[in-house]
Amino acid sequence: MDETLNIYYQNKPFSDWVRSRVFVGITPDNIAKYFSIFQRYEMCQKEQCHDCAGIMPEWATEEEIQTGLFKQTKCEKKKAQLTQILKNKIPPLYETASLNKYNEDVRKVVENFISGFPKSKGLYIYSVKHNVGKTTLIWAIINRLMQERKFNSEFIYNNAVDVAMAIHEDAFENNHTVFKSYKECSLFIIDDFGDYNMTQSMVSKIRAIFDYRLAYQLPVIIVGSTPPEQWAYEKSPIESTMLKLLRMTEAIGL
Repeated sequence: MDETLNIYYQNKPFSDWVRSRVFVGITPDNIAKYFSIFQRYEMCQKEQCHDCAGIMPEWATEEEIQTGLFKQTKCEKKKAQLTQILKNKIPPLYETASLNKYNEDVRKVVENFISGFPKSKGLYIYSVKHNVGKTTLIWAIINRLMQERKFNSEFIYNNAVDVAMAIHEDAFENNHTVFKSYKECSLFIIDDFGDYNMTQSMVSKIRAIFDYRLAYQLPVIIVGSTPPEQWAYEKSPIESTMLKLLRMTEAIGL
């Protein structure tokens, strides 16, 4: 091991902290920065900074590390993120979205989903074309569920990459509130799944959410652009995950 690294790693609390967060690419050039973050982490732990769980995010600026601005900036950002996640609202543009514009086959599948909610099988809404009404259909479903008092506003609608990144940040901060919300909310809707090049780690995090929701019969709606028949073979982690998801959803092609 490089002498510079060895000096830092002789500090056992620091070496344990680094290993527990699976940092990649620790080098003599950047380890001093991580040690500064670790020192801030220890300080926050002593001050019981619960909002950020005492852990400085990897993307914190040097100024925030040195001055402690994290407690005033990142914690407030975290609170705002959680508020948005836990209290999702229907955008004004979609407040009147309805199922009337969709054909009978689509309406039939959706009606079955609504009537069986929250124990109904999930939905996989897909189309290879753009601007065919996937987003409108999502909000039409949410409108109906609310009108029929099937659930309250505890739903989450986000794209796959943002979900994976939010979980990563949540885990890095040792909080897990976001991850818990994704797993346990009344309805979890994930958009653009399979449309991005996600890492195996990202896919694994999202799969953990679906595994939990499948085990507890909590509904999911997945939105993508790939027809179900193209997910025929388990060639990659995301394809393997998608095959599993298809078994827990009804497909709707637009």
